[in-house]
Amino acid sequence: MSLIDKIKIHYVEYVVNKYIKKIQKNPDRIDDIFNELKKYSSGSAYRFFEWVQDNPGPRELFKKIFERNEKQVKMFFNNLIVHSGLEWIINNKKLNPEEEFPAPFTLLISPTMRCNLRCKGCYAYLYDKSTDMSKEFFDSIITQAEEMGTHFFTLLGGEPSLKIKEFADVFREHNKSIFQMFTNGTIMYRDPETLETILDLGNIIPVLSVNGRKEETEEVRGPGVYEEVLGVAEKLKEKKSLYGISLVLTNKNFKTLSDYSFYDEWIDRGALFGWIFVYMPVTKGTDISLMPTGKQRKEMYYVVREIRENKPFFLMDFWNDAPAVDGCIAARRYAHVNNQGYLEPCIFVHQAVDNLHEKSLKEAWNSDFFNAIRLHEPHKDNLLQPCMVIGNPKVLREIDKKYKPISTDGYSVQRIFEIAEELDKYSEEVAKEMEPLFKEEYPDIEKLWEERKGAHTEGFDRIWLKYLPEEKRKLLEKKYLL
Repeated sequence: MSLIDKIKIHYVEYVVNKYIKKIQKNPDRIDDIFNELKKYSSGSAYRFFEWVQDNPGPRELFKKIFERNEKQVKMFFNNLIVHSGLEWIINNKKLNPEEEFPAPFTLLISPTMRCNLRCKGCYAYLYDKSTDMSKEFFDSIITQAEEMGTHFFTLLGGEPSLKIKEFADVFREHNKSIFQMFTNGTIMYRDPETLETILDLGNIIPVLSVNGRKEETEEVRGPGVYEEVLGVAEKLKEKKSLYGISLVLTNKNFKTLSDYSFYDEWIDRGALFGWIFVYMPVTKGTDISLMPTGKQRKEMYYVVREIRENKPFFLMDFWNDAPAVDGCIAARRYAHVNNQGYLEPCIFVHQAVDNLHEKSLKEAWNSDFFNAIRLHEPHKDNLLQPCMVIGNPKVLREIDKKYKPISTDGYSVQRIFEIAEELDKYSEEVAKEMEPLFKEEYPDIEKLWEERKGAHTEGFDRIWLKYLPEEKRKLLEKKYLL
């Protein structure tokens, strides 16, 4: 990194810290920090800051963020805006994606697959639970990722809060990174020491998993769980902690998750953001019929935008918001390291060719297996069906046939072929709703791709490939594609 880049990063860090205390004293000065940050931003970052200023929901949300725990707020803005944002962009600008692909924006890590619950339809149910990551291995992954430029990590499992006290020194050492932790919440509720450790560290943001209100949550997670989740939410609010919620959309809980009052309830409980994931039937015992219909996914598109613009709650839909990140981000903006060290392209694709006990993260990230996935992206021209599992499932089957990855949970490869016909049919049915919506909402996408000469800002994708000289294009097709 050049001296000029280092100076820029340090100055933006100074700006962020300068304004945090001022805005905590006077929230009405919220525009000051965004006006200052816009001076050092461009593209999507600049548009995001403008969007926050122009809409009542995000403006109020950021005021609420500044009212929270000062240590957490400082780490949140420094690590997300400065290190996960600006530093990540600067580090990746200099890379040639054909030789070294830009670092993942976030790295997902499951330090354990053990869990104190047995939720119906859990995507991680079949993983081996006998082995946890060691503290040294976990630290090594974080260190390697940071050296590549990644400072945003997502903790999954299993139940990741089981490892928080053991790994506390690692989180403390990596204080320029932020950790989003998806959790069922019960360990934090039952063990005050775990909760206090999280709050003391400051760089861990809990995300509580619920499936709707009491009936829907306990049908999936078991009796008594909902009350414990509400209990830990109350404690997080009392401690002024930043936190969010995670939701799995099915056709059974659609009514609740599309009800605006449901989000009002969580705003009152102190939640600041939420993730919506589509139910994924990727493991044994999962029920394909629970997947939300195309009509339901289309309606959620509008629900999410209405909430995000008008309520102090940042709701994100992992599928319907794909156009904001140019489609599927598997093997491009993120990957998953499971408890045994396998690097998977996606949390829902339990397949790998490399293990980080044997190869470095950088080597595995730049493998032919990952490059082949990148050169199939976007998996559909319709970015509202971005996924190679449920949007265009033929892609995953083609890549599997060529690279023959192992099933990291012992079953996933078999599963994608077992339910191939059902997934193809589901994709076609969803397309009837989502393709017209995409054309209506994003009419200039092909023009944008033509201007970029690629579908993604990183390049090295299916559209990018078309613009290469014929000889080079054929060479890459031969190397990576079927």
